[in-house]
Amino acid sequence: MKYTILIPGSKINEEQLIALRGEDTYFKGSIKFPKGAIILVPEKEREILQKENPEMQIIGYEGEPKDYGTALLSSMGYKAEKIDNEKRGWKDDKDIDKVYELAKSKGKSTLEHWASKEINEEDRGFKISYLSNLFKFIQEKIKEDPNFVNNIHKEKDLLSIIYSWFIGGVINGKENMYNEKSLKTEGIDELLEKFSEDGFEFSEEQSEFMKEAFTREQYEKMVEQYGDIKIAQEVLTNHFIGQILFIIQQDIAKEKNVKDNSQDLDTSRVESCELIKSAVEATESVRSGEINEQVHNIKSKESEKTQSQIVNEDDIENNL
Repeated sequence: MKYTILIPGSKINEEQLIALRGEDTYFKGSIKFPKGAIILVPEKEREILQKENPEMQIIGYEGEPKDYGTALLSSMGYKAEKIDNEKRGWKDDKDIDKVYELAKSKGKSTLEHWASKEINEEDRGFKISYLSNLFKFIQEKIKEDPNFVNNIHKEKDLLSIIYSWFIGGVINGKENMYNEKSLKTEGIDELLEKFSEDGFEFSEEQSEFMKEAFTREQYEKMVEQYGDIKIAQEVLTNHFIGQILFIIQQDIAKEKNVKDNSQDLDTSRVESCELIKSAVEATESVRSGEINEQVHNIKSKESEKTQSQIVNEDDIENNL
């Protein structure tokens, strides 16, 4: 890492401290650098970073990044702990025991980050922020070229990320052996809040509709309906994309001082769907044939299986 930041532990906000470990201490939210924090940076960046952070002590180094932080700690009179890569911690067991005693005295966890429930919240929060940024990008593209809304189905990489992160980050949550409830986590409220913070304007009706439509329960019903997880994921996500595109078009219309038709649009779900029909149909048309074919195949196989059982029940065991 080309940056090293040294902050006295006494200057850290303890309320943000979630777990205290030698190699894996982690916090809730962003850490504010206190006055006098030492930041090691490449020499070519030192001057500009010092101007931007006048209360920090910016130290520049030449060449490739090395473990300058350890050397600096030692020169300041602190003991720089040596790391045992195999056990993923400090080599000095007595010193690490002191850390765990300190954590216990402060009522802090010593659980590793990867096994914590917080990592699920962070993972969801990151994906929701990323989704919001993606749709801000889409919004700017539509402003530049209104036809982009009709061609979004061609953006395979973009759609792939939205499919994956909407289902994985908002609907399902992240599996964790230490947090069984994590799989049932739904982030639609958090998503709506983040999107609103980033300038997307949701009406009360739109918010309520999305809270009802995009849930794990609805997703599980779609999986059962289509008999295929991938199809259910794409259909549900396509509806989500359509909703956001509709909101984007509303926002753009307001920016351009177009006459406000929001009353008509809000009172008729059918009309709102018509506005985004080109985008949603374009997105789903690629899959509609495949969906129909797969559903047909699934039903055909079920029908064949039933007929086979009726015609020749004696062969069931052999077929299995």
